[in-house]
Amino acid sequence: MLSLDHDMVDGAVTVVAGGGTVRVGKGRARVPAALLTLIGPPFNTVRPGGMLDIRWEELRFQGGGFEGILEVRWDNAQSALSRVAPLGSYSLSVTGRGMRGVASLRTLEGPLILQGEGTMREGVIRFSGTADAAPNMRGSLDALIGLLGKRSGDGALLEWEIKI
Repeated sequence: MLSLDHDMVDGAVTVVAGGGTVRVGKGRARVPAALLTLIGPPFNTVRPGGMLDIRWEELRFQGGGFEGILEVRWDNAQSALSRVAPLGSYSLSVTGRGMRGVASLRTLEGPLILQGEGTMREGVIRFSGTADAAPNMRGSLDALIGLLGKRSGDGALLEWEIKI
């Protein structure tokens, strides 16, 4: 058993590894959204700013899958490619069920409207959604929306695949 303690984490988080399984105890962390660039596209392109508030129940990772519930709230979202700041606040809910999982993204507030659903199967995360702007902000956010996905009317279709 390992106990992790850091300024960005509320209290110590326990990590237990053994038998091909890693368990992470319930916890909460606040980290810079810039860490999203480690995932790769499109995050490394838009260079995100703001803070991520991450909360989880006990998580169990095994064989490319996981079990548990993870909630991420992105507050004061920003992009180095947009003069509009903040872009909004967003919520991502992820539920893992072994080799399968589901995710849901929604906009809580702000001029950049993001929404979508995702699935995880056997170590591959697929996400489909949309990006749009509040009508009075479309001109200011048009270029950023174009970088997030394939154009569709005033918005963009978001289609991402990440192998974990």
